[in-house]
Amino acid sequence: MKRIATAVVLIAALLPSLFFLPTVTWNIACVFFAAICAYEWCRLCGLKGILLSACIALIVSVVVAAVMDAIPAKWLFIASTMTWIAAVPVIIWNNSQNIGKAVRIGFGGLIIASAASALAALRSSDPALLLLLMAIVWVSDTAAYFSGRKWGHRKLAPSISPGKTWEGVAGGLTAVCIYALALIVSFPATLPQTASRISENSSALFMIVCLALAVAGIVGDLAESWAKRLAGVKDSGTILPGHGGILDRVDALLPVLPMAALIFLR
Repeated sequence: MKRIATAVVLIAALLPSLFFLPTVTWNIACVFFAAICAYEWCRLCGLKGILLSACIALIVSVVVAAVMDAIPAKWLFIASTMTWIAAVPVIIWNNSQNIGKAVRIGFGGLIIASAASALAALRSSDPALLLLLMAIVWVSDTAAYFSGRKWGHRKLAPSISPGKTWEGVAGGLTAVCIYALALIVSFPATLPQTASRISENSSALFMIVCLALAVAGIVGDLAESWAKRLAGVKDSGTILPGHGGILDRVDALLPVLPMAALIFLR
């Protein structure tokens, strides 16, 4: 009940904020979001005291610079996407235990700064587009949870996240296919402009993009589980009753947001 109550409060706060908050206020919220995530990640890496504060300050500074266009956010999105595609799956597959603290801190700084910057950029472009993209992760996570509980037998990554199964992944991706098809068939006029352009050119391409983002979300979930395993903790924090930390709730969005920004923003 605590977990459900927290989720209801979060959604109730997110939806009006997404569509009605002034852009400046939303961007400030993105900076605070980055600061909390940076704190949790740096704690997972074992930082304390001055080093912890300095790391958080650096990550927040990058986000502020990207949001204010002092640095090109697109390069953050590219660097993050390449890291998620080329490096993270290898680390997860091998359950690498000897990744140095400095590398983990740098990885966390990159993915958090790029995700927070993408959160600001996507909302500035089209709040409906951002909601559509976040819904891909929500649909995938929810369907994976229930299908995994019902039919799950084959473990996806037992040494990192024992509860996840290949059956759950199949259920999540199937649900995302249905979600994308429903958007194309039932609500073509309400699709955000950039998403509508992709679906008009090719419905199959739009489905592939949604599936790719869902897979990225699964990788993001596993990556945070890997980091918690290395730290020897169950949750990244305690700020959300019944859920743990902010990272525990947004882990799947960390790769999805910058990838989506590259695909949908011009």
